[in-house]
Amino acid sequence: MSTRLQADAPTAPDDYPQPAYAWYVVVVLTLGYIVSFLDRQIFALLVQPIRHDMGLSDTQVSLIGGLAFALFYTFLGIPIGRLADRRSRRAIIATGITIWCVMTAACGLAHNYWQLFSARVGVGVGEATLNPSALSLISDYFPREKRGRAISFYNMGVSLGVGIANIIGAWAIALTSAMAPITLPLVGALRPWQLVFLLVGLPGLVVALLMFTVREPRRRDRVRIGVADGQHLINNQNLRFQMSRYSKG
Repeated sequence: MSTRLQADAPTAPDDYPQPAYAWYVVVVLTLGYIVSFLDRQIFALLVQPIRHDMGLSDTQVSLIGGLAFALFYTFLGIPIGRLADRRSRRAIIATGITIWCVMTAACGLAHNYWQLFSARVGVGVGEATLNPSALSLISDYFPREKRGRAISFYNMGVSLGVGIANIIGAWAIALTSAMAPITLPLVGALRPWQLVFLLVGLPGLVVALLMFTVREPRRRDRVRIGVADGQHLINNQNLRFQMSRYSKG
């Protein structure tokens, strides 16, 4: 079976979305990145009261703070990146933000080790959706000569997120420590550290709503493969896989 490759024609600069709107999208994505760091870092600020109230060992604390989040956050990035090549990246990110914000709030409703561990797993699963989809979106919103600046701005979310997490986390802890005990139906009395998770997690849903103001851009930087039975478009990152299939055929 014969195969020929042909790159798409270069995209004209004016074929990209308007710069002002493209930068708006980067700001929304960066806000999401900041919120993700706030939700993942808040546990570290609350280790002592959580350990005391739940009677956790050092091993249990390390598993909740490390493995429960990092394992799923790291390895789910691969299949989610593949999904981002084929489905709406806006929807993937909005869904992911909703999951990790709800799961952060769920940490505040946990009453034992396994409930807290499961909630932290959910935070890792949700946050794994952000980077692959966000970087893919940015690549389609900016031409190559401007893409580096946009990605650099987005990556500011790492440093800003850590700093803001400490500030907001400390504020939330101080606020809840001065509040009277709160009792919720079916949940019972909430300790101050549980209220902190609720205060930090739920407002992030606003960023999930903002994602619906982001338009899914046309996918760019594709390679055209021509075969005897027709034309197929594939992403550059899938070229090697597709070529191996054709060579075996």
